[in-house]
Amino acid sequence: LVTELSRLQTMGSLPSIVNPERSSSRVKDFKERYPADAYDTMLVEFQTRFREDTERLISGRRYQRLSDEEKAKAIEDIRREALDRALGRNGYRPPRD
Repeated sequence: LVTELSRLQTMGSLPSIVNPERSSSRVKDFKERYPADAYDTMLVEFQTRFREDTERLISGRRYQRLSDEEKAKAIEDIRREALDRALGRNGYRPPRD
């Protein structure tokens, strides 16, 4: 996984893989409104799902046929889905305005 992400970075197609707390207002909100242990659990679930699903993706034949831009988008899609799932499984509901 790290090797492929490094390769994509070299090619100028690195997907967004920064800490979700820095890139997601939902994660920031979760951290502020929920207990620390719930946040830690959510983060571990996100990281595990992201790693497993991305490793599964990059080991597939279909992935090898994609352009670097398509590969980056596919990894970003996995990241978004993993984050959505981790937040939902840990009871996150956006605040009502």
